[in-house]
Amino acid sequence: MRLLMSDSKWRELERRWRTSGSVDDEAAWLREGLRAGALSERRIATAAHLGSEAAGLALGPSAPSPPEFAERRLLWLRTPGFPSAEAWCATLEPFGWEAAYRIAVAIARFTIPTWERASNEPDCWLRTSLAAVDAWLACPCADHARSGYELHLRVARAAPYPPVPARRKDSSLPGAAVRAVAHLFPLVDLVGDDAGATWCARYAARNAQIIGHSSNAVFAAAAQEVLPWALGPIETPTRE
Repeated sequence: MRLLMSDSKWRELERRWRTSGSVDDEAAWLREGLRAGALSERRIATAAHLGSEAAGLALGPSAPSPPEFAERRLLWLRTPGFPSAEAWCATLEPFGWEAAYRIAVAIARFTIPTWERASNEPDCWLRTSLAAVDAWLACPCADHARSGYELHLRVARAAPYPPVPARRKDSSLPGAAVRAVAHLFPLVDLVGDDAGATWCARYAARNAQIIGHSSNAVFAAAAQEVLPWALGPIETPTRE
């Protein structure tokens, strides 16, 4: 009975927030969801770190803040904030493997249009590989990991490395787009591996910066894609 009453109150708070659009009403809804066990505190912390004002209010003083980036052109200057999106991604481990991995996927997806514009043709195999990653995230089981890995090997062997955009031509950079997607390849052992998923996010951010994206743009892309999941109800990943 208590759970039903809590759920009823949570749904009522959600209706109030969606009607008003108020940040305070959204924060009240999130607090009740946390109290009732319908929302994950770790995921709400991820949302706060990705810039959700309501998530920050719901968690109170303990809420992590969004990062501030210092796009340093002169490396010897001391500036506040993170020096790069890669440095920020290196700090994601406390938020858990799924948050870090979803951020990595979002950043990799963000880079694909850059390569499509550079090559003047869609890199459909990159999108196909990401679709396999998405399927694994929806159900991170051994079957999805295995089928995705087979697909990844097939398309990676068939597709050439895309060209480096003209503004960043450099012999040390070819294949960054390929690596940005290839490193995401789903392995069932990644479930629960906070450090491994954090490395994936860091690597994705590095490759996004290699092809000229700013840290703020990389962060915005990650926030846009990951916030709906971070603010959503708890689902238990499947592992077989």
